[in-house]
Amino acid sequence: MSHSTALRNEAKRIIASTSGFARSNYIFLQEVGQITSQPDFISQRNSLLSYLFLVVEEGEGEFTYEEEKYDLKAGDCIFINCEHAYSHCAKNGSWTIHWLHFFGNNMNLIYDEYLQLEGKVVFAPKCPDKYIYLMEEIYRLSSNEIPIKEMLLYNKFTSLLCEIWKDNHSSSEEMMDEGKNQQILKQVKSYISKNFAMKVTLEELASKFFIDKFYLTRLFKKEYGKTIFNYLLECRLLESKRLLRNTKLSIAEIAIQVGINDVSYFTKVFKKIEGLSPRDYRKKWQEV
Repeated sequence: MSHSTALRNEAKRIIASTSGFARSNYIFLQEVGQITSQPDFISQRNSLLSYLFLVVEEGEGEFTYEEEKYDLKAGDCIFINCEHAYSHCAKNGSWTIHWLHFFGNNMNLIYDEYLQLEGKVVFAPKCPDKYIYLMEEIYRLSSNEIPIKEMLLYNKFTSLLCEIWKDNHSSSEEMMDEGKNQQILKQVKSYISKNFAMKVTLEELASKFFIDKFYLTRLFKKEYGKTIFNYLLECRLLESKRLLRNTKLSIAEIAIQVGINDVSYFTKVFKKIEGLSPRDYRKKWQEV
């Protein structure tokens, strides 16, 4: 491995220590990290018994693999066998990348199958954030000492490979059926409109409707022109206006009934959206 002498900015890295059992039976972590670097910082490697997965979070870069050059931009991903020579660096200013080095006894067969099914060395997923989130989870997990850490990491790598497969093959559930996505979105919207008074989280919705939470976020915003959080808030405010007009419940009671336990926050949001405080809104309707 060779590097220039350029200054690394905000670099963090963990080099994993792996047991013999994990090396024999799991896909295991070798290194995980993140770096923001300038164009004169060049990473080069060759003949490394490892697989690299890399995501560009910000900026642009150049990547060379098996003597073929690729231009990279934010959101692009790399998945390669590091036994072959490769290098990468930023261009047109700094870039921020996240990377994983990992290996396992079956990885050569897995990667060969990936290529045979027309998997790409460089690809641009619809939702790169899910990979960054997963790599950050691997970083956090690898920095903790817990008894089953290596098994948990193996589970994360299995999830990573599944997501890579989905984004590279048109038969994946996320990409092949637009009609199914529409159906899921309608179900999510209906669920929120009926359960807004309860605690509704993105993680809960993703689990309930069997969809990646980042992918769901992008689909919902694209379809309805608003975020899931904004739609949830819209449902809560609509019900609060009905209660202000038609009941004698206190402002605090109404806030709780629509799923907002902090009355100060409720008042602040209500006034920001409606241009009136809840009290003034109620008074205005009582005068009609």
